[in-house]
Amino acid sequence: MCRKIGREPINIMSGIGYYGVNALLKKAFCELFIARSASSIRLAIAMELVTTFGVSQSKAAKLAGIPQPLLNYVLRGKRSVFGLNEIYKSKEAVNVIREVAKELLSGRILYLCDVCFRLRQRKALLVDENHTEEECVQMLTNLALKESMHECMLREYTK
Repeated sequence: MCRKIGREPINIMSGIGYYGVNALLKKAFCELFIARSASSIRLAIAMELVTTFGVSQSKAAKLAGIPQPLLNYVLRGKRSVFGLNEIYKSKEAVNVIREVAKELLSGRILYLCDVCFRLRQRKALLVDENHTEEECVQMLTNLALKESMHECMLREYTK
């Protein structure tokens, strides 16, 4: 982004960096988690449903929110997913995945935030150690407030 002042263009982004260390607007932990781990965690949950609990691939994919062909390719070894090996290296992460799979089978609705919070609570899978648990809780609180405000606005609008 250049803005021309007088005759010479001045780069207003110089020294800031696109995603670098000098970026003034830092990424939230949730952004990093979603970008790096969300799809591999969903896939691990679906794989757990199929291998441990004997659920069909189709149902497991629906419960975990992933495409069934992806689950099939990974189970057959025809495709690998970034971050999946990281999950299976941590016993605590596997335990969390197993718990979540069991809860999904019982019909409980979970958000990925629940899984993230459990993983961070047990220090099973860290995306970025610069974000504290308090920051994460604050973000979740803010999101919950926004969601409840949004629900109120929807109720008012649909009356």
